[in-house]
Amino acid sequence: MKRRRGLARLFLVVCACLLVVSSLQANLGNLERMVRKNPNDVRLQFLLGKAYSQQGNHLKAKKVFQEVLQRRKAPVVFLHLGLELAAMGNITGAILQWTSVIEQKPNNMTAMRLLARALHKQALQLSNERDQADLFEQSLGWWKRILHLDPGNLRARYFAGIECYKLKKYDQAAKHFLILLRVKKTNRKCLKALAKTLVKMNRPKKARRVAVRILKLERRMGRTAYTSWSKNLVKLIDSGAIKKKEVRDRTSPLSRDEEKVDPIERPPRPITPGHIRDFTEKGQKPRPPKPVVPQNLPGADIPPKDEKGNIEAENLFLDGLDFMDQGKYEKA
Repeated sequence: MKRRRGLARLFLVVCACLLVVSSLQANLGNLERMVRKNPNDVRLQFLLGKAYSQQGNHLKAKKVFQEVLQRRKAPVVFLHLGLELAAMGNITGAILQWTSVIEQKPNNMTAMRLLARALHKQALQLSNERDQADLFEQSLGWWKRILHLDPGNLRARYFAGIECYKLKKYDQAAKHFLILLRVKKTNRKCLKALAKTLVKMNRPKKARRVAVRILKLERRMGRTAYTSWSKNLVKLIDSGAIKKKEVRDRTSPLSRDEEKVDPIERPPRPITPGHIRDFTEKGQKPRPPKPVVPQNLPGADIPPKDEKGNIEAENLFLDGLDFMDQGKYEKA
């Protein structure tokens, strides 16, 4: 009985797909005839390009959008032409089209999002780390611009954290992920990114807690997308393959006696008559010369390094992670 029901559902799905395909082909044929009758109608040409794109014919869609741009340079046409170029693998051409959109509409977040993702994909194709970092930095700039316009954009928040992770700015990446998890507590993809970031930050115990949370969520939701990865991370941390690295001692290897520098001996400065005024006629004693105070010494304006403040900031950050594990996101 169940098998018959499954076959019936499959038959209905296939029929629906055939109806959709036939309707698309009929609409495409109608649009082509209308464009031939009205070759100067830009709107009809634009709709024809979108119809070609829906059928997966990106080459014809690209050609139609380029013809439309010769008559009217509209931002929406640049946007769709970039999508067609990206679908054909021309990431550089797509970036140029979406940059043209932003030049006309600086606050177009759709173009910013597409541009940021394209820059990220282009960076992954490079082998030079310096060029990669440059493209990751540009992508991060666009995500930050989206967050400036829309601070509640969770997609931009996630990808900003990913770009920070790629740039090895792990503290900033963790901050973005924690802000996202404050809104979506069960986002397993973000939890995985946070666990990887904590491993890079030399916080394996915190990373293990996040991995255990992913396993609980997967079990509760009946999903298995991140189960094997989380189990593997917990196993590596428990076995000691991933453990907290010892922080190197920042003190100087020299002893205190060796660190002392002998002062430079300088010859005594000769006292001239101009240094001491003669007040014997007025019955006053001569004043000794004022000591010369050196001014503008190198490094005199540099304040000492606040090691105590750095330690307190790190402890506050770790407390925030503990509150997050307990579900107290306001305190975190």
